[in-house]
Amino acid sequence: MVQCCRSLGCTGEAIVLCQFGPDRGALITTGLQIIDSLRCEGNVVLPYTFDSLDGIATFLWNLDLLEALANLQFFNGSQSKKTTFLRCINQPEVNAFNTREILQMTRNKRASEFLRHLSNQILT
Repeated sequence: MVQCCRSLGCTGEAIVLCQFGPDRGALITTGLQIIDSLRCEGNVVLPYTFDSLDGIATFLWNLDLLEALANLQFFNGSQSKKTTFLRCINQPEVNAFNTREILQMTRNKRASEFLRHLSNQILT
């Protein structure tokens, strides 16, 4: 599903989907590779998908992906978009020191919101 979203030009959605699945380590690595590919100069994907990345910030709960996106925005000189991702990192519900139950509730809530968003995007 990650590769399908990516081939459709939905790079932001592909990054969010990298948080799903039983083997999160491999998927997170894939997400980080997608983010690194956006950093490459001359990337044809960049112009029409770059603006959508800040809209997906509310669906992210993985700190590695959030940090990579904040660094990408810094690299591209977009302070306001960088601030968007830093605000998400600073949200109490994604704090790595929370109990397992709180982190799981956050994941479930954001995952269901994202799947609703994705289905609305595809159906409209």
